[in-house]
Amino acid sequence: MSNNIREYMAHVSRHLFKVLDIAGASEYVRNTRQQCELVGDVLASLTYGIEEGDVAIYTFGSMSEGTTTPGMNSDTDTMMCFQLYPVFETKADVTFEDMNTKYGKKYGDNDYTYFLMLNDGETPIGFCKLEIILGIVMEPTNPNFSLHVCMDINGRCVITNSCMVDAMDQDERNGPAATTYKRPGFTDLDYIPSFRCAKWPSVAEEFLTRKRKYGFPSTDMAADFASFGIFFVPTGHSDSLEKHLQWRLSFSLQERKIMLNLNPTQFKCYILLKMIKEDFVKAAVPGKSLTSYQCKTSIFWSIEKTHPSIWVESNLVACLVKCLHLLKIWIRNGFVPNFFMPPVSIWKGSKAICKMVTCIIDSILKDPIEYLLSLKCDRVGSLLRRSLETCIEVGQKRQEETEKSDNYFREAKRTLHLSVHRLHYSFSSDTSHMCVGLLHHVSSDDDIDSCIVNHRGLISFLRNTTKMSKLMFQPLNYVQQASECVLPFLLTSYGSQLASKSLLQPNAGTHEQAMAHLKTGQHSGYL
Repeated sequence: MSNNIREYMAHVSRHLFKVLDIAGASEYVRNTRQQCELVGDVLASLTYGIEEGDVAIYTFGSMSEGTTTPGMNSDTDTMMCFQLYPVFETKADVTFEDMNTKYGKKYGDNDYTYFLMLNDGETPIGFCKLEIILGIVMEPTNPNFSLHVCMDINGRCVITNSCMVDAMDQDERNGPAATTYKRPGFTDLDYIPSFRCAKWPSVAEEFLTRKRKYGFPSTDMAADFASFGIFFVPTGHSDSLEKHLQWRLSFSLQERKIMLNLNPTQFKCYILLKMIKEDFVKAAVPGKSLTSYQCKTSIFWSIEKTHPSIWVESNLVACLVKCLHLLKIWIRNGFVPNFFMPPVSIWKGSKAICKMVTCIIDSILKDPIEYLLSLKCDRVGSLLRRSLETCIEVGQKRQEETEKSDNYFREAKRTLHLSVHRLHYSFSSDTSHMCVGLLHHVSSDDDIDSCIVNHRGLISFLRNTTKMSKLMFQPLNYVQQASECVLPFLLTSYGSQLASKSLLQPNAGTHEQAMAHLKTGQHSGYL
């Protein structure tokens, strides 16, 4: 590559970087989306955990990562993890110390119902069956699903992967998800039921031990990955005779951790890959072909294989080209390696689809800047063209063209501001709704002393944000923000309960406590 071409790509990269900010991929919007979704996860987990049983809520994909823009209309992927039934890889791993601590029980290991990962010759790598081991003690059931037990080909008692999705209200089945809100004007909402194993699986041991020349992911991050464990989502291998009994291993928490730590150039590169997928691949190739997850995988592998100094603003186009080159090679060979389990391919397209997608990517690589100038998503192509035109000396431009360009940028900024406003409004509305649900729960008992005890217990739990973070496997900073959202409502409600008791029982000595909690709650900025 000549110096002139390299300098021109750097010039376009800097303009493209700023254009993406206007289109909705700025660090402010990215962080706002992440905060709204991840704080909402913590609040939703609290609500579901109290009202529906032991269910943890996780939002994955574009919304929680902040890797979307107003024009993408991305899906919301919400995982509902049913934690009452833990998964273990082997019987040697079985222990219920955490369960006893969490639920305050003192049962023996034989009392709990749990699942064992079952891998045999009938199960492809990346999938497993879940053998059910019934406990003596009858656990409380969740009305959202029931376990369907079936005998596999080897005579083992396993649970079917349809037992949870089929029990949920949905418009359609989409892989492991039950898709709802499938109608005009709404973002598609995918509910993905799951179970969880607290231990990193041995089948993915290579990820933790492989040598990384450029230190990505970092040693500390990889250590966190191991502590997250993995999920099991209800979908089997499409070519397997026992696909209705298989569960796919999911590393969603690890993926989200990486995405939350991408630098601005890496983040914008992924945004561009998704836009290219939507505008040039999806529009030309029928059915399912290139996916956002495959684009994300190309980012992960590219970062691992390149020096960190490459991922800077002036190299945005060059980094995009590198990822597209990698995707082209993979898809041409019909094999896209999973980042956490490289022997597993995440490509599902036919040979005909491979050829079509490869041809499209090859065309883009021949003239990437021209294709970037043609992007329709969020008007990025037009904004980039106008941004580059402003570099021409003012004397060479007509006044009307300058005004037209300025109007175009103002309209793009207005669209973004409206989108951010809706984001803040939705977060405030959802937070208020969940706070009302929590208040209703702790105040549902007619006995005022019971209400006070319920309030005190929940307030104590919310103040121990470190424990909450470990139990929910959510980032500590988002757990702290969620706690700050809810505590004022609980404190004022708790103060009201104490004040009521002081009126009913004047000698109870609760008046001063009531006033203190009311003042603490009312002085918060969240009320």
